[in-house]
Amino acid sequence: MIRRKTPQYGEFMKRNMISSLIVISVLFSHGFSIEPISSTCLHLTQGYVMDNLSSMGYSHNIMTHPAFISSSNPASVIAQSGISIGLSYQFESEVDPAMGPFLRHKRNQIKLPQSFGLIFPLKKLSIGLSFNQEYNSIQRAELELITIENPTGSGEYVEFRNSENINSYTLSISSSFPGIITESDMISCGLQLDLKTLEYSSTIFGTSSQLSTYGYGWKLGLKYEIKHDRGIGIYFENNPRIKDNITYDGLELNPIEIDSIEVHGYPISPPSHLEGKMPDRLTIGFFSKLTPKSSLTFDFTNVYWSQLSSNNNDYIDVSGTLLFQPINFLSFSVGILSTGRAYKTDYLDLNSKLHGVYLFTGLGIDVQSFNIGLSYAFSSFDSGDYRDQKIGKIQIGYTL
Repeated sequence: MIRRKTPQYGEFMKRNMISSLIVISVLFSHGFSIEPISSTCLHLTQGYVMDNLSSMGYSHNIMTHPAFISSSNPASVIAQSGISIGLSYQFESEVDPAMGPFLRHKRNQIKLPQSFGLIFPLKKLSIGLSFNQEYNSIQRAELELITIENPTGSGEYVEFRNSENINSYTLSISSSFPGIITESDMISCGLQLDLKTLEYSSTIFGTSSQLSTYGYGWKLGLKYEIKHDRGIGIYFENNPRIKDNITYDGLELNPIEIDSIEVHGYPISPPSHLEGKMPDRLTIGFFSKLTPKSSLTFDFTNVYWSQLSSNNNDYIDVSGTLLFQPINFLSFSVGILSTGRAYKTDYLDLNSKLHGVYLFTGLGIDVQSFNIGLSYAFSSFDSGDYRDQKIGKIQIGYTL
């Protein structure tokens, strides 16, 4: 879309290509804006990683694993007798279509682990260090060129490619206070400090743009347990608004060298900087043992989508997990997650198409100091058209 000053070419072709790009820009947050200077990213709902998925189900509000520190209630990051280490890898199928009839989404950075964590005791505190991929998306679309000679399609295509990633590096500090109310209860509190990096790149019409920057966030949590049999946890996650200059083909934008084009009377020009914001979250979770060998968890997460756009309402994600442990070293889990997005003005029936209902199951094996877990999730028949996806995960942990 960015074109150095060159001789004019077919106005009809140019109008059609520009109109198609405006559709992409509005729906998929490509870096071109009717408002010059600034644009935004991180809008594709499927790019937000289901990082809480594990062999224990879809909740880390009450229970946690060293691999999932970054996505957990920081009050649950409690060190055991020694140092514990965890690692996870996540695999996701491509979503096609992900938005509209032509945009596809797939996972990026597939060689990197989904998450990594380390927990160790320090006097009366538990300290956690972790890495996590929170937003991960490659978006692709192909648009057919329309010319006067071929008004129904020329057979030539222009490809749009957009890559967006948020990686989180965290420090967690937590402490527990037993016997506060009764002799058998315990209250835990935790604080998490986040460094979140934004990596963005886009290519269209042979022109590439890039951005690499960072911001700071935090998370604060509380947890109350009785006899380790039942409990409640709550935490709030604050995410930064990250903003920086874009570079085009390795150079910062010089508006004098870039054409500004009018479409229906509106000037279209590439932005000089890009802004990314993930919504804040408030999560409340419950845990209870049903029998000595089974337990049940529920999580309710208010996602503040309204922070991203005036056309967004907040949305509550709901998940439930049933966990079985028939023998000491073996566990099974089954559960369900309902998630989605709520637009105030639902132009393209997006509220229905972005609604996802995922069923998941997990298997965990714990032998002495070593544990391994497998989990699998898939969108059910009640999910919308843009939520057709399968997700697999493997986690390992070790306590020194």
